[in-house]
Amino acid sequence: LSIHSFPTRRSSDLLKIDLHIHSVYSKFKDGSKVSNNTIDNINVLTQKLNENQVNICSITDHDVFNYELYKKLKEIELQDNSIEKVFPGIEFSVQFSNGIDDRVIHVVTLFDDSDDEKVRNIENVFNEPTCKYSYDFNNIAFTEAKFLSILRKIDLDTIMIAHQKNSPTSTKKRGKNDANTLGQKKFNEFLFTDYFEAFEFRNKKNEIFNKSYIHNEGLENDLRFITGTDCHNWSVYPQEELSR
Repeated sequence: LSIHSFPTRRSSDLLKIDLHIHSVYSKFKDGSKVSNNTIDNINVLTQKLNENQVNICSITDHDVFNYELYKKLKEIELQDNSIEKVFPGIEFSVQFSNGIDDRVIHVVTLFDDSDDEKVRNIENVFNEPTCKYSYDFNNIAFTEAKFLSILRKIDLDTIMIAHQKNSPTSTKKRGKNDANTLGQKKFNEFLFTDYFEAFEFRNKKNEIFNKSYIHNEGLENDLRFITGTDCHNWSVYPQEELSR
């Protein structure tokens, strides 16, 4: 993806990123949790991102993209704050199969922002208020074939990140949309074909387990983990939502 040059940044400097934030446009899946995440309240999000010294971010709503909201957030790049880059993105619901079972995996997909006309056209690719109306798998997701077809129509360089709730070694019940719900063989296929550029984990407590898994499996060059907030309420960022 095209990240503009950072005149004051050394190549060795670390970047703090959050590529998994939801807005009101995820309401058809997330309900009232995201109801206050509107374009009129974008300053709530930008203030929280700045407080947490986030450098790169993206709003990745469920199966929908809103250009106006993306551009409003992108204005923060020009202001005096921590944010240096805002990418357009979508969290796709995609059906994958291991030959026996079908599972819906959530794929955080980021797009190159260098061609603004193509970014603007993302909404037209879906041609619906939300992609929900274009689902072709059980009215809940896109088939893998349709997902790839959508990406071809969008015609922008992409990064795909599989969202995981639990680490690969977790003994807890796997999240229903985790990539490893398809079994170890399919999970290994994702890894060794570089289908996804990274695997995202919401809970930083998973980090030690993830590093142990990479070391034990000899996957240092094949498996990349990142952490995302999956924030559904901007006012409590970096939490996901209000505590019950």
